[in-house]
Amino acid sequence: MNHVQGVQVYLQDHRKFTDNVLKRAELRLRLNPDQLEAMRKHVSAMLEKEATVVCEPNLLGQSEQGLRENTLEFQVREWLEQQGIDCEIHKDLVQFVEVVHPDIETEAASHYRSSAFSARMTPASAKR
Repeated sequence: MNHVQGVQVYLQDHRKFTDNVLKRAELRLRLNPDQLEAMRKHVSAMLEKEATVVCEPNLLGQSEQGLRENTLEFQVREWLEQQGIDCEIHKDLVQFVEVVHPDIETEAASHYRSSAFSARMTPASAKR
């Protein structure tokens, strides 16, 4: 091989480059709900050009006052099931608290007052 051929081989070899390819990649992101659409446009859409993408959102709800379990079970879980979306729910720091429901309290109080009133009236009318 002469000098010119050696230079040509050298140039051809240096135009080639290697690139690592991944068979699988997993990204764990912590986003606010308002960042979700931007992530979908910029990250998910970019990956979808080269791969099949599945999102497994991991939502964390936290509240000092507490998140009602009924909200989680009867609104969130039911909706997810209706949509055919698989879901695992993990609950932490479960506390039992007394909750006053104004509607129920009003009905119970009026029922109690009318019961107490009729109970007071019954003995007097029975003596006549």
